[in-house]
Amino acid sequence: MDAVYGDRLRQARILRAHKLSDVADALGCATSTVSKWESAHQVELDSVRREKVARFLQFPEAFFHLEPTPKLSDSDLLYRAPKSTLKREKDYLREFLRLVSEILVWLDDKRQLPPVKLKPLPGPSDIAEAAKNARRFIGIDTDRPISFLTHPLERAGIVVVVRRRRLSDKISDDPGLEVRRPHNERHEGCSAWVGDFRERPVIMMKASESWERTRWTLAHEIGHLVMHPSSEVMTSNAEEEASQFANEFLAPISQIKQELPPLITIAALIDVKMRWGISLAALVRHLHYNDVIDDRRKNTLYSQLYTRQNPETGRSFGVTEPGWDLHVPERPRLLSAWIGRVVGSIVPEFVASVSSRWPADLIAEILTEQRSGPNHRSALPANSPDKGEAKVIAFPFQGQGHGLEEGTYMLNSVRRGN
Repeated sequence: MDAVYGDRLRQARILRAHKLSDVADALGCATSTVSKWESAHQVELDSVRREKVARFLQFPEAFFHLEPTPKLSDSDLLYRAPKSTLKREKDYLREFLRLVSEILVWLDDKRQLPPVKLKPLPGPSDIAEAAKNARRFIGIDTDRPISFLTHPLERAGIVVVVRRRRLSDKISDDPGLEVRRPHNERHEGCSAWVGDFRERPVIMMKASESWERTRWTLAHEIGHLVMHPSSEVMTSNAEEEASQFANEFLAPISQIKQELPPLITIAALIDVKMRWGISLAALVRHLHYNDVIDDRRKNTLYSQLYTRQNPETGRSFGVTEPGWDLHVPERPRLLSAWIGRVVGSIVPEFVASVSSRWPADLIAEILTEQRSGPNHRSALPANSPDKGEAKVIAFPFQGQGHGLEEGTYMLNSVRRGN
């Protein structure tokens, strides 16, 4: 007999989207027995059952012997998701983010991650002031466009994870081990302060082919991290506050007002959109919230967005805005850079082998949408259209440049404390 941790059994089951009865059927025992195992601190299982559990849940057996890390509660996760988000999806996202947290601790022990510069605000704050403070914390000029948002976030110690796979995707080629996942994934992004002392900010978002949505979701989650760092300061209006923050963070109202003509039209807003990197729809909301336009003008602009047709796509501006294809969505690089430095490769199977605790497919889910460094093998197949640096370019907005340079500049500059 050898002991495994009950919490590890539960974590692995949730990450594989299985019900208690699925595990019970695979092991030939009662559902109540599996429930008791998961509730126990440790449980003794013979070698046959340990092997069956590891095979069915597709985790290395060593994972179940690792002392669990601190749990994340639902209140720890800051969501950009509708209220209809299913409990099983929340459970999955919570445990996936917890897995990311474990990997961060493992990496930090071997090579220290960038220090965290972002700080939660001590209490309720004016939206514009909160956005300005967040820019200062991160090291971004307070009055200029942000060309490439992900780079300064990562340099400020904020870990960004972009997940490509939908929760409903099959993850095994073995028909006998197909893993079911919840359908209709509803979240766009979520964030949390993780670690033993909740000291590390992490943003996790669903992969989007829209560069506008990607930037806005990142900014939205920054708003949650600084204004709603815990359930104690979450309000019923938290989502709206984070949305207003995102608009102000990307396009400070004091600056863009100076660029607007007396009569605000869609054509005028296109120029503002391309300079500041924010969607037309978000701009209209931003201007209305700050009383730059009245209700009537807002409704007129919205109507134009959804009645004017984009000649390139045949769809309305509200679906594919002008400039929708001028940039590719930003993608992070911090995790792939650090794993490459620590392990020497970002091939998921190799990382899984070195760590001996996490399955390769979940590591791939973390790494696939990361940009690979020039000296490390990519996590993507050679024929993938998303491979390497070609996936991301710096935004040619006027103002401060934050394109991620080639080589190991980011790693070296962080180590020097720049």
